Amino acid sequence: MYDRTRVQQLYSNTGMGLNRVYQQLSTGNINGINTEDLAELDNLSLSDLPFVELIKNEFSAVDSNSNGKITKEEMDKMLLQMQNNGLSYQQLQILASQSVNSVGLISKDLLEKTLQNFDKIDKNNDGKISDSELNTYLIDKEIKEKKDKLTEFTASSISVFYAEAPSATDATQKSKENND
Repeated sequence: MYDRTRVQQLYSNTGMGLNRVYQQLSTGNINGINTEDLAELDNLSLSDLPFVELIKNEFSAVDSNSNGKITKEEMDKMLLQMQNNGLSYQQLQILASQSVNSVGLISKDLLEKTLQNFDKIDKNNDGKISDSELNTYLIDKEIKEKKDKLTEFTASSISVFYAEAPSATDATQKSKENND
């Protein structure tokens, strides 16, 4: 069954996870984080590793001034772009590959199903899946499943059900037999 909360969690928890990792890695470093900071995993939990990998993967794209550091402003810009444009196949793959059951509160099952159906979900073919595209896909899928289930419930199924029910004359006859 469609669960809008899981879709919202995918996008909001990705943003929160990236932000949390950035804040932990940039502690004491007002100029931002660099690739060496991404190797320092002592203060991070296991659930933060997918977000570290995502930052590593996106580092050069996020470092807009190419100074070898990601500033808070650059990270905020990345988060806003993800929120507005969605996540790419590669980004979703990184999140899914780094987890056993879930990434923070992100369902690994949802990530895997999204990856399997990426081309069907990405309706505008921009190479990214937005929350609205994923919501639309899941709602359409649920509607199709319900229509298919309804189609299985055919008229012959109904007539068999009613054919086995005792008729009114059977009930009257049984009543007479009990009174005798």
